Amino acid sequence: MRENVRTLRKVRHSLKDLVMLKGPSWSREVRAAEREAERLGFKLDTVWEHELPGEMGKRAILVYRAPGSQGG
Repeated sequence: MRENVRTLRKVRHSLKDLVMLKGPSWSREVRAAEREAERLGFKLDTVWEHELPGEMGKRAILVYRAPGSQGG
C-alpha cells in the first residue's frame, strides 16, 4: 500500500478521494503507509469492512481524503 500512496505524488492536487479495496491485512498495510500518506496530505477517512460470501474471506474499502478535500 505504501507504493500505492507514493504514486499519488504527481496527481494528489487533482484528486478529491482515493478509494482502495484491500484484503484482510489492510490495517497492517495502513500503518506501514501512514507516514507517507500524511506527508502527502492524505488522511484515512472511512473504512468499510465486508465479509465475502462463502469462504472468500474479508475485504475492506478504504477512503482517503486528498489535501484540501472537504469529503462528502
